[in-house]
Amino acid sequence: MSGKAEDFKTASLRLSPPVGALKSGALYLAVLAGLVFVISRVPRDFSMTLDETRPLAQGAAVALGGLAGWGMVGAGRAVLRRPRQIAWRASLRLVGWAGLVAGAAGVLVLVSGDNTPPTGLPVAGPLRAVEAVIPLVLAVQAALIFSPDDEPALEVMLACPRPISWLLLERLLALFAAQAGVALAGVVISWALQPELDVPLALARWLPPAFFLAGVGVYVTLRSRVAAFGAAVAGVVWFVFALFGRGLMPGVPTFWPLTLLQPFIWAFNPYLQPEDVPTADYALNRVIVFSIGVLLLVAAVRWLRDEERVMGGARPASGGKSS
Repeated sequence: MSGKAEDFKTASLRLSPPVGALKSGALYLAVLAGLVFVISRVPRDFSMTLDETRPLAQGAAVALGGLAGWGMVGAGRAVLRRPRQIAWRASLRLVGWAGLVAGAAGVLVLVSGDNTPPTGLPVAGPLRAVEAVIPLVLAVQAALIFSPDDEPALEVMLACPRPISWLLLERLLALFAAQAGVALAGVVISWALQPELDVPLALARWLPPAFFLAGVGVYVTLRSRVAAFGAAVAGVVWFVFALFGRGLMPGVPTFWPLTLLQPFIWAFNPYLQPEDVPTADYALNRVIVFSIGVLLLVAAVRWLRDEERVMGGARPASGGKSS
């Protein structure tokens, strides 16, 4: 009888509604209803200037920069504490050469490309070639570099003394190091073709977007457990901001309700151009974009510390009946 009672209890648990999912759904619906209510109360001709949104950007830069700095210090201390646990050879072998070739080829094509409208690409030319190609390639590789459902022997790795979060961290370090070499080579080529190129500015153009898009790709992959979905979301974000970013600046005519968000998007736009805003505002944007990318990567690493969530895609094996 005890075996039948246990089986009945197990079946009842399996048939019970997912309380956690219902609570999350109710919360999301409440937030959505609140947003709809607020949006409906805002006038259709709502607009704000860059100067009016600057204080919000400054507050966001301080808050996000502080959190990102705390996360980077923690990651650095962990690496320094156990530097021998990073398997550089295996990570570099996993990164492979395909992404490096794709990044180098894309940079070479866009460096010699034409960005003159209406036929030219807005991301072509020596100024924007590196910032357009390297973050996108790096984000796609980062999204595909680790997915719990696609990782062989996941249970064995979770049982090992070394945390599985190190696996993601070491692969990301190897990936950034490899693509950084391609990016620096692209900056040198761009500088040779255009000697007036500001090299520090060229680094600021590609590094924050690289962290931003890589963070988006990795985080979406881990939460969705589908690597292709993470790569696709990172690609969509790149497509919107790289090709249409200037249309999202304050004061540019657009449609409602995008007018509610447009005054603030410049602060979070990974492809904001330095000639479109004052130097101080561009620096704020770089801090915010870089910090968001770092925080998404830190959140992804911390997410892997929960073994139950990492194994969430695996169905528990059904036990046999007790005698």
